[in-house]
Amino acid sequence: MRVRHLSFLLVIVSLLALMGAQVSHEISATNPPKTEVKDVEETVQGVEIVDPYRWLEDQDSPETRAWIDRENAYTDATLAKIPGREEVVNKLSSFLKIEVMSAPVVRGDRQFFSRRAADKDQASLYVRRGADGKEDLLIDPLALNPEHTTTVLPLSFSQDGKLMAYALRQGGEDEVSPRLMDVDTHKDLADKFPRARYAGFTLVPDKSGIFYAKVTPDGPRVYSHKMGTNADQDVEIFGKGYTADKYITTQVSEDGHYLTIEVGYGSAAVRTELYFKDLKANGPITPVENKQVSAFEGQVFGD
Repeated sequence: MRVRHLSFLLVIVSLLALMGAQVSHEISATNPPKTEVKDVEETVQGVEIVDPYRWLEDQDSPETRAWIDRENAYTDATLAKIPGREEVVNKLSSFLKIEVMSAPVVRGDRQFFSRRAADKDQASLYVRRGADGKEDLLIDPLALNPEHTTTVLPLSFSQDGKLMAYALRQGGEDEVSPRLMDVDTHKDLADKFPRARYAGFTLVPDKSGIFYAKVTPDGPRVYSHKMGTNADQDVEIFGKGYTADKYITTQVSEDGHYLTIEVGYGSAAVRTELYFKDLKANGPITPVENKQVSAFEGQVFGD
């Protein structure tokens, strides 16, 4: 299998290299659209910086949209001249148009999984009773957006499989919008969560609440959510003082006894801090390790 995959990759790399050579030749023969320069000067930590393309960061402005349209038109016209491109596109598309299914998450007698059919743009979320049970469609993201750019992400499931937390993502954004669903009725609960960057969005086993980490303008923070309330009433329980270069995630042990909080120094962390909270005793958040310059992970086993 590895040899077959390697051969396939070598073929693709060769085709792309050939296409790249053709593109390079075509681009040198024509002039790409000019990008307007609007210098923005600022001083960051004592260093003077000049940014000529800051105006392009406003992706919704008419000027940026027009620039994107010109760049796309130039790219499409250039690539259209490559001989054999259509055959390569058709071949690669045939490799991509396959059915994809996730490993199931088992809760009680229910199995949750996502599946994308070969002719579909996005994966849908399903549940079934037992390995041979009837598949029940929970969420079809294609019905939520005519452009098919909305994806559904499972976040957490209650131990009895009757409550599910999931999130909707628009396009390739890092930000998502979490929601809660009654699995039996397929209806969302009233609890609302704002669009943001979340981590460790976890239901507690008795379904009384949720713990999660969220990125705020000041940095990542950990919150406690009480079921049946709006997110603006959630209580911040950890994270004060941690800046945006830190990454925080949470996890509730399977028996609901402990909450663990992990702090990473950077996305590819070279240092980790680990804390826990005894939820049954409503104890304080206590460090397991927060002094070593070392990267590690922690998880509760048994009790």
